Amino acid sequence: MSAPTSPNHDLTGKNIRSWFVVAYTGERDGVRYWRCMCRKYLAEKVIAEQEILDQDVNTWFCATRRWWEAEENPIGWIYGEWTVLGPAGVHASAPPAEQGPFWKCRCSCGIERDIAQRLLTWGPMIAWCAPWYQVLDGPVGATWARTLSCGCRPDMEVRAVLQKKQFEARQGFAQARGRARRRLRETKHDKKWTRDMERALRNFQPACVLCGYAGDLTIHHVRPLSDGSGKKPGNVVRVCRSCNCRIGPRSLRALAPEIARALKTAAAQFKEFWESGCAPSQADPAVQKKESPKALDPALVALLRAVERGDDGAIATLATWLEEKGDPRAPAIWDVARLKVQIAQPIEKTEPSEDWRRLGNEVWRRLGLSVDQWSALSLYLGIDSKRVATSIEQIAKWQGVRVPTIQKRIDTALYRLTVPNPYGHQMRAM
Repeated sequence: MSAPTSPNHDLTGKNIRSWFVVAYTGERDGVRYWRCMCRKYLAEKVIAEQEILDQDVNTWFCATRRWWEAEENPIGWIYGEWTVLGPAGVHASAPPAEQGPFWKCRCSCGIERDIAQRLLTWGPMIAWCAPWYQVLDGPVGATWARTLSCGCRPDMEVRAVLQKKQFEARQGFAQARGRARRRLRETKHDKKWTRDMERALRNFQPACVLCGYAGDLTIHHVRPLSDGSGKKPGNVVRVCRSCNCRIGPRSLRALAPEIARALKTAAAQFKEFWESGCAPSQADPAVQKKESPKALDPALVALLRAVERGDDGAIATLATWLEEKGDPRAPAIWDVARLKVQIAQPIEKTEPSEDWRRLGNEVWRRLGLSVDQWSALSLYLGIDSKRVATSIEQIAKWQGVRVPTIQKRIDTALYRLTVPNPYGHQMRAM
């Protein structure tokens, strides 16, 4: 097999039905091979790329079947650092706890050893259940610990790496199943939604109905899709992705009264607009002039920088400044300032304490900003005292995301700071 150089299309870290792709292992005879972890069995195996991408071979339901097949014949599976090569016969001198079929295994360092199948198949379970494994003692617990490697690497290091990969596989499996269930609900309940309705909704609601931001808009179900309410006039509104993530799939009863009222009003207005034949009127949001974001006030930038540094009285000064400007978020910032008084700050501090950082994060939430939006904006404006980015490309490189994503975060953060939104902190408080 050739050296594992990075291929043109990288599958590392992706969840493809029943497999979680861990790493690229190389190419042989024109076929690329990947090291994958089974979502159900939580053990690894080297699989050809065609088998991973083939929907007839790699299905949702083959994970359970793969579990029983690996129990009967674990050849080719990877448990920790061990790769099963083949059967090793019966060891008559083995202790009673290790009686059973033995398999010849090779460690990643090249050492070969005969290991009982019971210890191999239980290895991933022990690595996943590391907290209660620590309380085990005696020869059984010590033997389980040695099944992850031959001793070339510390057991805790191997267990930590394996536990991280298993967590990502489980998480990806749960997210993929959630997306599949949502697609089934959409197929069942969104049958009456047409392209003409979506085109009319875009023209009628050109901006978010909650914050007024006109970028990165999504369609939100007023009554959740899980309750059997699909896309139809009277149940859909357009909100920005940030507001959509804050609201989530919650029902109207779980939302703040002001937000629920705004969503129901916007949905009812679109239903009336659609039933009237999409005739524009003076009361339609499409003909109302939307307030555009203005340049950020230098005084506000200075106040935000003081809050980030942890200066005494910075939050109260920010609340006073917002109150003088008539910003509806001023009372929410005053609440954070009162919490700050209850925290005893050290007289001499070189950097903000953890309590102060939590208060700073609460300030950004009350201003309507997410953690990602504030992180990108602080680097963009030089508010972060530790490092300042010279370009958006540099911020994207530091945070490991794409440039358009950073641009959307910065635009959304600037809009939320320049155009006050009274719903910003209420959606996060629920």
